[in-house]
Amino acid sequence: MECKEISEDVKKELDIRLQNLEDDITKLYTWDEVKTYLKSIRETKS
Repeated sequence: MECKEISEDVKKELDIRLQNLEDDITKLYTWDEVKTYLKSIRETKS
């Protein structure tokens, strides 16, 4: 299935997320950062 258009709802959500990144309200993490974090909390609970 090929999609060439993005719905207005998706555009709005992406705009909000991008604005939050620009305003330092949220942070973009790499997959390696996420895996490292998850591993660290698992070790803490053990």
